[in-house]
Amino acid sequence: MMRTGTVLLLVGLLLLVWSRPTSPPPTSPDVLRVGTANLSAQNAHPREASRVLAEVNADVLLLQEWTGQNLPPSAFPQSELQVVLSDARRGTHGAALLAKPSIVEAARVVSPPWDGPCAMPIVTARIRVGNEVAGLLGVHGPPPVPACWSSRDPYLQSVSDLVENGRTAQRLGVLSPGLPALLLGDLNVLGWELGVLHESGLSDAFDRGSWRLGPTWTPHAWLPALARIDHLWVSSRRPIDGAWTVALPGSDHRALLADLEKR
Repeated sequence: MMRTGTVLLLVGLLLLVWSRPTSPPPTSPDVLRVGTANLSAQNAHPREASRVLAEVNADVLLLQEWTGQNLPPSAFPQSELQVVLSDARRGTHGAALLAKPSIVEAARVVSPPWDGPCAMPIVTARIRVGNEVAGLLGVHGPPPVPACWSSRDPYLQSVSDLVENGRTAQRLGVLSPGLPALLLGDLNVLGWELGVLHESGLSDAFDRGSWRLGPTWTPHAWLPALARIDHLWVSSRRPIDGAWTVALPGSDHRALLADLEKR
């Protein structure tokens, strides 16, 4: 019989393999690579973070906690990514949307549709996924601190109300009802708290596109290192070709990426 220490070691090694970040492969013309990255407003390594995000070759990339200083666009010299929306702010409320040419038709930042403390703006965009236009909702949820607890349930319900049967359900920013929905960002909640999104006809792209655990939060701590609070949800009818987490220099989050099959 194996000793307890041996069992714990094997479990630890399994968790290490199951949860470690990976490098996505080259993209295919048949997919759209979408990503979300919480840069950390206090990121001390912006150029290193820029290099990593340029190398993943995303077609559309949502940046959160964007201050205008923590990821210099000039660090993308070999990338086709362009800043199509910039809402730089001090602290945690800023956001930006980067994309390759001709993918984003329009983008706008709007106030969140829920009341209460700790509400953060939402990025809305119309993006081309193959031959159709999808509605992107970039959401940053209330952080998991006592001052924000009262906002969590209203926030989740309000986000869910924006989508019905996998499609946008309301006019919000540049979005109109009926577009295939893509909901992504630092939602600040764990997967088992997001059942309300399943009821909206969305599914977790990482769960469908990877066999890994996919934690995205505080990679230098033990228990939080198993938590995925950054998410990418798409219509349950949208095929996923793969999903990855990527270590992000200077941030307490990992970037999250998924390849969406075009139609």
